[in-house]
Amino acid sequence: MTDNKPFEEEAESYVKNKLLRYKFNIAKPSFDIKGADLLILDNIDSHYSKILKIQSKVRTIKKITNSIKIHKYYVKDDFIVFLYAIDEIDKEKEYLFTFFKEDIEQWNQTDEHYILSFTSKSILNDKFQSTIFDKTIVDKINILLEKTKIKKFTSVIVDGIFLERVIFETFQTYKKMYPKKDLQIPSIENVIMNITSMYNRFQAEENILNFHVYNYNENVDGSQVVNGNIIVDNDIENRFYFHETNGFIYQDIEEYFMKVLNLENIIFVADDIIYEPMLHDLEDMGIDVILVMHTESGGNNMFTDFRWGAIYYPIAQAMGLGRYEW
Repeated sequence: MTDNKPFEEEAESYVKNKLLRYKFNIAKPSFDIKGADLLILDNIDSHYSKILKIQSKVRTIKKITNSIKIHKYYVKDDFIVFLYAIDEIDKEKEYLFTFFKEDIEQWNQTDEHYILSFTSKSILNDKFQSTIFDKTIVDKINILLEKTKIKKFTSVIVDGIFLERVIFETFQTYKKMYPKKDLQIPSIENVIMNITSMYNRFQAEENILNFHVYNYNENVDGSQVVNGNIIVDNDIENRFYFHETNGFIYQDIEEYFMKVLNLENIIFVADDIIYEPMLHDLEDMGIDVILVMHTESGGNNMFTDFRWGAIYYPIAQAMGLGRYEW
């Protein structure tokens, strides 16, 4: 059986490079969610977040019929299909077709799927050629981003260096306490979702939660979002943005804080004295923040009047420990 994975990765890279050329912010989920192979991110450092989901398809165009199918569940206003196609005979002939919701709904249908069938001849007709990726398509994507509904969210800001360290330390502690249990180091995503379930004072408006995790990486150029992910849990859409910087992460976090001050709910996961001046400034401005950090007995490093919660409990929960085992 032919391995199509390299061909699929080539198509995905081709789509990504085309979009990056037009200055779109692109992230790849760590797994396929709601049909999304890639994400277009807008306003990632603003008050509100917009996301478009991209599904990447690839085909070698033949004289006989080719086809692609998309599950109907995926096809929403924020969903775009890119079809990267290479001519079977002339390998230098390549095309990138782009289909929006209104285009996909014109395809043939089954109970669960939309199906697009085509040949090397049919792709030359005007209707197909009008979907080739160009400046007109770029303008349509920008218009779609503008029209995408703005959703308020609970903002969870995470010092990734602190969280990764305390996850490992907590795992080691509980591993010694419960040697007979097959405990595993939990993922950052699961820990953060538990933090929110424990310490979130408000229900997320329209079931949206945004998480910004900041880490240091000497190999990145400046500061950038290097990955994104969406996890749907109990009908709540949890959006993760992983930021990396070759500078001091506290500067990036401080800058982000200054841009989300109108949000009703901010959770800050960190424990470093370097954040104290920023937190005192927020207090003076009347901004409310929930801190998640070490306990006093655990050696906390930040001292403010903000309410706070212990970091250990959501980690223990993510490891599978029950409430009375924390």
